[in-house]
Amino acid sequence: MIYIVQVWGDLDAVSQASYLLFTQACLCLKVTIFQINIDMLKELLRLMDGETFKPGNDVHEKILKLQAARIKRLLLAFMVSSQITCGLWAMKPLFDDADRKFPFDMWMPVSPEKAVQYYIGYAFQLGTICISAYMYFGVDSVVFSSVIFGCAQIDIIKEKIMSITSIDRKRGTKEALSQNYDKLVDCIKHHQAIVQFTELVENAYHPYLLFQLVGSVGIICMSALRILVVDWRSMQFFSILTYVSVMISQLFVCCWCGHELTATACLCLKVTIFQINIDMLKELLRLMDGETFKPGNDVHEKILKLQAARIKRLLLAFMVSSQITCGLWAMKPLFDDADRKFPFDMWMPVSPEKAVQYYIGYAFQLGTICISAYMYFGVDSVVFSSVIFGCAQIDIIKEKIMSITSIDRKRGTKEALSQNYDKLVDCIKHHQAIVQFTELVENAYHPYLLFQLVGSVGIICMSALRILVVDWRSMQFFSILTYVSVMISQLFVCCWCGHELTATSEDLHTVLYKCIWYEQDVKFKRELCFAMMRISRPLVLRAGHYIILSRQTFVAILRMSYSYFAVLNQTT
Repeated sequence: MIYIVQVWGDLDAVSQASYLLFTQACLCLKVTIFQINIDMLKELLRLMDGETFKPGNDVHEKILKLQAARIKRLLLAFMVSSQITCGLWAMKPLFDDADRKFPFDMWMPVSPEKAVQYYIGYAFQLGTICISAYMYFGVDSVVFSSVIFGCAQIDIIKEKIMSITSIDRKRGTKEALSQNYDKLVDCIKHHQAIVQFTELVENAYHPYLLFQLVGSVGIICMSALRILVVDWRSMQFFSILTYVSVMISQLFVCCWCGHELTATACLCLKVTIFQINIDMLKELLRLMDGETFKPGNDVHEKILKLQAARIKRLLLAFMVSSQITCGLWAMKPLFDDADRKFPFDMWMPVSPEKAVQYYIGYAFQLGTICISAYMYFGVDSVVFSSVIFGCAQIDIIKEKIMSITSIDRKRGTKEALSQNYDKLVDCIKHHQAIVQFTELVENAYHPYLLFQLVGSVGIICMSALRILVVDWRSMQFFSILTYVSVMISQLFVCCWCGHELTATSEDLHTVLYKCIWYEQDVKFKRELCFAMMRISRPLVLRAGHYIILSRQTFVAILRMSYSYFAVLNQTT
């Protein structure tokens, strides 16, 4: 603060001192809140060590270890990157400054002109900033680990709920019903304890978290301002760049922990994810071939064939258009280039000047791009077909619900009521299987879908920019135009599949109400109420467990691509 007053008016000096001031002020507040609320921390540790939160079996142990490993990796990455930043700050005077200077421009009681005082001041600044980084890490690790501990406990509740067993009516049911009831009561008590725990975490650290968010705005802003006034080839530039990355990563971990508690290259990445998750694909195929998803009559067969035909037509159109694009790329050297050139400007071990080498290189480029298009089609067809399969299964549930018959009071009603109740229970089990199936699809391919969306923004933007600089009468113009159309169509199919899943599941709630529920017995109506409560929340497919795939997302991506295109077009 003293130094800022001394150099006020010098943008270079003020910006450097300001982001350092913001950092230290944020740390001081964090440590102060941590010390003031030390009793709450002890209470949190007591709750974490209590009987309610102790793991009951090996599965619970595994859940706790998994969540602990996740937050450990994030915090370790933050600690390592922060120490790298400190190291770059330490090297700044050695590489950037011709005169002897301290790493940070701030008021110091010693002078850099005298060797002994310089060594003392240099060691003091380096030591304090490294200690500050460790203190950041220490305070953050307590808060974020507490939040992730709550996430782990919620996962344990999920495991307990899923362990509720089915009732065999032929055998003794009283004991089994009693055990399942006890499990449910235990889950309710467990959830109440988690609510109290998270409220205590929030009460203890909400000023800390608020200052983290507000302080991050100032730190990132001042650091970005600082980047503009330093030479990009200097050590100071890279130190500030890593510092901004560290602060953004810290902010991300903070928001990610809250998100976890609440919501507990392109072709290479796609194929890699596909290969890594091959076991999940096998599990998906096993579920699709299971008894639950097998069609029960000709109507169910017709529904499956109809949905399969829809996705086949879309994927076939994508494949044909992608091969047309490859054909246009192949014709580009024949029509546009006066000299002999390959279809794509890239390094090749052969020369286009020699005929034999040109034919080999031409065939290689054309073959690889066609194979890449088929690989795109192959990977996409698996993911999108799985989603549409889920839509077909929801349509089958609708057909089952509408097959619930009216009760003729003049004839025997007991058997008819029992049959209708069994149909409802079958629909509920079927819906639970679909929920598990779609969750497995999302878990297997959410990075793939996220990269699809993010990559589409860059591809559409850069391709549109490329169109502006080529002759519209050239073959290259039409090849880029068809390429953009293919990428937009691929993005549309991706978002359309997610939208179909959501829209189909939303309609299921209405279909439940349309059935002849008012003629059924109390047991049927009670189960129907529980089913409608769950089904009122539609199924969604998220890219990266975050972005919901829908038509609105498709439009938003096109708008974003156009915005980036407009900015780049103005700058060029």
